[in-house]
Amino acid sequence: MIYEIVKEKDEAILQNLKHIDAERVEADEKNPESRKSLSIHFHFNENEYFTEPVLTMKVVYKPDTEDEVEKIEGTNISWKSETVDPTKKKIKKKQKHKKTNETRTIVKTVEAESFFNVFTSRVAPEDNGDLDEEEENELRDKIDMAMNLAEDVSDVLIPDALEYYLDLNDDMLGEDMEDEDSDGDGDGDDSDGGDKKSKKKGGDKKAEGGASAGAEGEQKQECKQQ
Repeated sequence: MIYEIVKEKDEAILQNLKHIDAERVEADEKNPESRKSLSIHFHFNENEYFTEPVLTMKVVYKPDTEDEVEKIEGTNISWKSETVDPTKKKIKKKQKHKKTNETRTIVKTVEAESFFNVFTSRVAPEDNGDLDEEEENELRDKIDMAMNLAEDVSDVLIPDALEYYLDLNDDMLGEDMEDEDSDGDGDGDDSDGGDKKSKKKGGDKKAEGGASAGAEGEQKQECKQQ
């Protein structure tokens, strides 16, 4: 999941990443204003892309919930130039004048897909908010992505950091792809049948080998008797 949100333009920047740590805070039952939160701190070497030595994303959960996010608080990254900022892109858009119907082309800066978007501060939309359905779903998806990243880093990546570094962990994606390849074009039942056939063939070979070895032993025994 983490690798899926890392884009090609992010990879060179992430080469400067040197350490990651996590910090969990539980809500104080005596303080109704307190919130459960999970913070992930990404420590970077000095680099040519941004000035902050540490980028932090903090997931703040709603009261009395386990996984419902209230907001994401992230570091406002100070990119050294627009050309190295992977989170923004410029697009050309045609705009039509309402009165004269004349069309002109404008350049607009919009958010681009990037790993570093997880550091963007966002507030979960309210049910009766001003956003339309498409905008609300998009915002919720971005908040969920940031939350899932934080939890994966905290619960999976950090505890097994040494295993990942030494490449000792199983490649789950590779295993899934192998399973899909073995299924062929058939459904799950066909796949099971194929597995059974394979096992049956293996068993037949073993039986053939055993029979052959027994016959050879009988021939040797007849030679001794003669």
